[in-house]
Amino acid sequence: MTAIVETQTLPALSKDFIESRRKEVQRLAEHGCTQKMIGYIIDIPALQVREHFRKELDVGRANLQKAIISAQLACGLHDRNPMMLKWLGKIFCGQVEPVQEIRHSGSVPMEIQIVDFATASWAKTA
Repeated sequence: MTAIVETQTLPALSKDFIESRRKEVQRLAEHGCTQKMIGYIIDIPALQVREHFRKELDVGRANLQKAIISAQLACGLHDRNPMMLKWLGKIFCGQVEPVQEIRHSGSVPMEIQIVDFATASWAKTA
């Protein structure tokens, strides 16, 4: 039995449309909008957002990350927030929390390792 897959043909976008939307797409990405959200806003399918505005999405997201990191650094360094300082130490200095051994009512020792999702190699996205 062979499944029949229907493919959707996306309408072509004019160069003028693409050029007129570049700054808007970058600004929306800087505000954390997803490709799907941006597609709704500029009235094109999300697949075409990535296809035609890849650079703007990447630059916008990088600017968002830069703003978040700046805010985190300000919170940790200027406000002296201990939790933020601990987190920044893990991210930027490679600091880790010690592995703890917990025993439970005579049972076999269990090792708990705290995983920092921000630095775990398997949790990073390209």
